[in-house]
Amino acid sequence: WTKTFTLLFCTNLLMWSGFSLLLSTIPLYVLEVGGSESLIGLVVGVYPFAALLSRPAAGYLYDRVGRRIVFIVSLAFFTFFSFGYIVAVSVLLLMLVRILQGAFFGITTTGAGTLIADIVPRERMGEGVGYAGLGNTLAMAIGPAVGISIMNHYGFPAMFYTCGILMTLSFVMALFVSYPKVP
Repeated sequence: WTKTFTLLFCTNLLMWSGFSLLLSTIPLYVLEVGGSESLIGLVVGVYPFAALLSRPAAGYLYDRVGRRIVFIVSLAFFTFFSFGYIVAVSVLLLMLVRILQGAFFGITTTGAGTLIADIVPRERMGEGVGYAGLGNTLAMAIGPAVGISIMNHYGFPAMFYTCGILMTLSFVMALFVSYPKVP
């Protein structure tokens, strides 16, 4: 639990928390903006599909351009598109935000795992990666219920702002990480 590992753990936890707030609320938001039940699967599905398509490019960018710059820039765009839900008042805009944020989710999460592997000593790799994954699991376990609660009590805009704030905190923490030089 070095300073760098702890910052990356918290960055990842906040990033996945913001993401997981959307898991249970986006289907309801599709209906809110006038989409049909048959569009829910499409709107939900474009996100992981965009993430899937961006991951091979992410690996290349992290190795060629550099881990710090790619992680910070992708997390900045991921954060920016988190606030895009606030203005996504139609299914088309919502799809666009989901595709763009999904692509940067793929790049950012690829980097988060790579950075963890870069800083954890080889003899403790399983333990370090396991703890890092615990943050993702914790966020995924709590986030959907928190998202529904915020949405029910305060509405979609408050839930989207909460998501954006969590992502912003994640981005700010990432700025303070000491990124190792990797040949």
